[in-house]
Amino acid sequence: MEVIDIGDLTSAQLALVPYTDGQLVQLKHSGGLIIDYTVSRSTKTETREYSAYCETLKYQVNTTSMIPSYPVLPITIYVANTDYNYTAFEASIGKYFYFLPKDPADFDKYGEMRDLVLNDTTYRDVFLMKTPGYSHGSNEIIYVDSLLYNYTSGVIKIIMSNGENYALYE
Repeated sequence: MEVIDIGDLTSAQLALVPYTDGQLVQLKHSGGLIIDYTVSRSTKTETREYSAYCETLKYQVNTTSMIPSYPVLPITIYVANTDYNYTAFEASIGKYFYFLPKDPADFDKYGEMRDLVLNDTTYRDVFLMKTPGYSHGSNEIIYVDSLLYNYTSGVIKIIMSNGENYALYE
């Protein structure tokens, strides 16, 4: 079996996620509670076998975990160089999963892009991704409705199905 080593993630790929290991990020709930998230970021090498092609792909995955100080939604963001022309860029918030665009030109495949004003700060090129209907059960009363993210600030806002939200607090 042939091993194809894609190599290391590039600095541009890693820059898609603006957080550093040990960083403290705060999100403010619409009810006023400020929640501290501690960032843990690491990179590891993984392999994936493609038996139909008799090859093994060796690639890197960078995982950014945001652990809340209060028992609410944990956030995890993954960046991987799993193919020569494609960078996997994904986020999970609790049990909800989002594909993030690796390039602003790809935003229309994933959601919509806009500028957002929040607490007198304007965030440019914010991706708005709605949670697909199949991601939550019909009996769920409250679930993550939308994620707003950009390359400079990361998670800017999480909107819940009941109208509550968690917004970046700076």
